[in-house]
Amino acid sequence: MDIISVAKMIEKAIAAIGEEGAKSAKLSEDRARAMLERDKAIAVAILKHRSEGIPVSLIDKLVRADERVLEATYRYEVAESAYRAHFARMENLRAQLNGLQSIYKHLD
Repeated sequence: MDIISVAKMIEKAIAAIGEEGAKSAKLSEDRARAMLERDKAIAVAILKHRSEGIPVSLIDKLVRADERVLEATYRYEVAESAYRAHFARMENLRAQLNGLQSIYKHLD
């Protein structure tokens, strides 16, 4: 490895970190919105079953089986996975950049 190729790799890693960083706000908002939708669907389902006079011990099971709750939970899980994967990629890119900077120092 020569200094120029390592410097180019460092530039690419910095650019990738910048691109991932730009996605952070959107992924955070998507996650929060999905959580809100899920919690709202759960609350609506609970109120619906309570108003129908269903015993409290059965409401939780019925809510978990509610189609809207299942769909909202699915969207939340997808958003949560994307959010966590994003920050894992950020950490991987930072580690890669650290390694490249160490190599660059020793080539100097």
